[in-house]
Amino acid sequence: MPDNEHLFPQESFQPILERSMALDGLLPTEEVCLAFKDIKKGDMKILTCYGDIYKIVNAMRDYSRLLLLTCDAWELTGFHRALYEYHAQKAREIADKYQAAIGYDYDKALEKCRKKRAKNKDGRDSDIGGEALELLLR
Repeated sequence: MPDNEHLFPQESFQPILERSMALDGLLPTEEVCLAFKDIKKGDMKILTCYGDIYKIVNAMRDYSRLLLLTCDAWELTGFHRALYEYHAQKAREIADKYQAAIGYDYDKALEKCRKKRAKNKDGRDSDIGGEALELLLR
């Protein structure tokens, strides 16, 4: 055992709780309290709900995708590209952690949305207002 190990006990610096939260049984508006300890402020609490976490997951995954698209669109190289890719990876990791906790799958939802959009394009025009005006003129 190194001499300085007793000065920095591992259990004091590790998070108290390292497990995913079972949030998938929550109703969309049912509140849950996320509690954590801030070094400067002490105990902190955030009241949130399934719907908020769902929006956070979507925003983080979209942000991750936009960062990667920006790398190519702006032809970033070197440090700037690495920084954008790093932030994209971290945003995706956070989103994946939260989506697993609520039982949500962003990729599956995105695919479902794309199929629905393709179906609407192939079907009749969805301009309800235009149809109403046409019926009124007849």
